[in-house]
Amino acid sequence: EMCIRDSINAEYGDRGCPTMPSTSFSLASSSPRHRLWCNSPKPEYTLPHQRLLQPLRCIPLLRPEIDLIILPDVADARACWAFYANALDLSDDQAIWTSGANFHLDADVTEEIVDEISARIRASNAHWIVLPYTVSTAFLRWAQPLLDLPNVELFAEEAAWTEKNGDKGILHRHMRSLDVPSVIEQMNSDIPVPRGYVCTNLDELLRARELLKDVDVIIKPLKGATGAGIIRRAGQHELA
Repeated sequence: EMCIRDSINAEYGDRGCPTMPSTSFSLASSSPRHRLWCNSPKPEYTLPHQRLLQPLRCIPLLRPEIDLIILPDVADARACWAFYANALDLSDDQAIWTSGANFHLDADVTEEIVDEISARIRASNAHWIVLPYTVSTAFLRWAQPLLDLPNVELFAEEAAWTEKNGDKGILHRHMRSLDVPSVIEQMNSDIPVPRGYVCTNLDELLRARELLKDVDVIIKPLKGATGAGIIRRAGQHELA
């Protein structure tokens, strides 16, 4: 499946993403909650750039002397960390390095790493939030001991919700049922998203392109990520 959308607004239209069902209520608090960023690629991701993009894009979200992040110990990750640490005044002990041996970060988080994080959480006397990219079996393998601590909670979509709605299909109406509001519309019709449609075959794609004939469009796979599979400025000739 894929979605076709207005390319002019696509860069900005998703920024109003709503709060999805989660085991946490908010990242805001009267006292700062410490955050553990641990964004491993999804188990199905295999493209080389997906290995590092998921964990590294969280570095700018760190607050100096407050948060921690788990990163793979490879040269590009080290270079990225050095740049952001210098720019954002982050300390080196905020980065916890795995061996970097595996494609997926979750596979490299060892018992020793968990023990280190647990000790630092206990010593902080603060409330912590664990923020994975996805709650997979591989994530829970190492994270469960941390989640069992009384001052730690998980901020992530519930598994059942993600299984049903965890792709770009929530943003647009489907071409086969244009009278049925999208998931986002059902949650809050005021959330801005780019014009677009969800399609399952070429016929639907061509009809959707006709509905968007007044604008340039991009085509994105529903379950793609990090730019994989995107077709830009797709016209009728390219689609046919």
